[in-house]
Amino acid sequence: MTDNQKDLLDGVMSWWHTVHPDNGHDAYKGDRAELRRCHSTSDVMFVSAYHLLLEKTNANREDPVELQSLATVARVLSWISVEDNRSFAEQLATNDPQFQPMRFRRLLETTEWDELGVQLVRALQFTKRTGNPADLARSIMKWNHGSYMKERWALDYYRYAKIEKKE
Repeated sequence: MTDNQKDLLDGVMSWWHTVHPDNGHDAYKGDRAELRRCHSTSDVMFVSAYHLLLEKTNANREDPVELQSLATVARVLSWISVEDNRSFAEQLATNDPQFQPMRFRRLLETTEWDELGVQLVRALQFTKRTGNPADLARSIMKWNHGSYMKERWALDYYRYAKIEKKE
């Protein structure tokens, strides 16, 4: 991970802990709800919590890919209610019931930001809104930068998945 990617991830996690406070005072509940109602990365860009994310990450506001990936991060992370330290692919494989391999494959084939957001939100609903915000943020930010991230997810998923073999 480059220094820039580490700084971005640190900023994302700072943002996530700000909008998901554990001190009983939740000033960002409405912002999270607004992010959850967004249907596209463009919608996210009109939510104040997204602009807080841009500030915390020192995002390059001239880079449309970075802006869209961070909009997808904000949209998806707004759905997490319970933090889990396992990789998200492992969570999907070990969830009861298990996230089906065909659905997992469709998720990995996704290349459009809006569709990736939809697929990941569906997956989070499947895990009862439990997820690893750092893993999801890192994965989303690298999603369309070659196949490494998707290969890592596939390795994690199939290592833990219980796949019935057809004979």
